[in-house]
Amino acid sequence: MGVRGRPSSVALSIVSPDAITAKRPEPPNYLGKEESEVWRKVTSCLPPDWFAEDTHGMLEQYCRHVICARYMAKRINKIQSASGNISDKDIKALDNLYKLQHRETIAIAALSTKMRITQNSRYDRRIKVNKQRATQNPWD
Repeated sequence: MGVRGRPSSVALSIVSPDAITAKRPEPPNYLGKEESEVWRKVTSCLPPDWFAEDTHGMLEQYCRHVICARYMAKRINKIQSASGNISDKDIKALDNLYKLQHRETIAIAALSTKMRITQNSRYDRRIKVNKQRATQNPWD
């Protein structure tokens, strides 16, 4: 039978030996320079044992999609800043680029949610509730 009730603050403060010896995963050799930078930024923001080896494929794709979305944004900015008078050709190019960027955004959102690297997926409602309770006076 398991332990009942909420874990104590002491139980939550104990760090597992695996977490101490865990190392952050290095990006694969076949990722490009920019993709490797994204990999390192993402893995440095989370605990070292956050990305198990079976999630590395998703992380690789996430890095690729982030770089691709940046590339699309650069192309969009280039077209918008280069022409004071936007032609029909520019409008069609922008339309295609925005569609591609939208697909990249959807892929990034899906992968980041699956890997639990978004702010929303790491948000702990109990922390906010406890802070609010601590600041309220009992008679309010």
